[in-house]
Amino acid sequence: MQLHSLLLNISLHYTMCQVLNDVYQYHLPPVRRIPPLVWTRVRSDLKWYISERSADGVSVLCWYHRQFARVSRERYLRNVNILLATHAQLADYFLGVWGGGVLKPFEFTNQQKQRFGLESTRGECDRKVSTYDLLQSEVH
Repeated sequence: MQLHSLLLNISLHYTMCQVLNDVYQYHLPPVRRIPPLVWTRVRSDLKWYISERSADGVSVLCWYHRQFARVSRERYLRNVNILLATHAQLADYFLGVWGGGVLKPFEFTNQQKQRFGLESTRGECDRKVSTYDLLQSEVH
């Protein structure tokens, strides 16, 4: 994965976590994922700031302007704890740790805890993420 794509992924991860909390502030979702319509609107709003490129045979989203990549790098890669946590989350995703029906932990906001009468801000749910088969190939 290219650095620009990784920076966009990290930036979007933190933004989407906030979006999830905003989208689900009035009801508990059956599946805790960004609704497709919300993702379509976010991507449409960002169309002038992101570009789609090919990397290793797949399409990846990258920041279009170097300034966004620089700010993302300064904001998310400067703090070693955030860097390591994000790296671990990406590794878990691509290793399929949370795929195949495995429940992934997450945090409700305090407002959600009060509104829904929850005992804790901790929750877990199946994110409906596909599992990935690991393929090994020889490098020539």
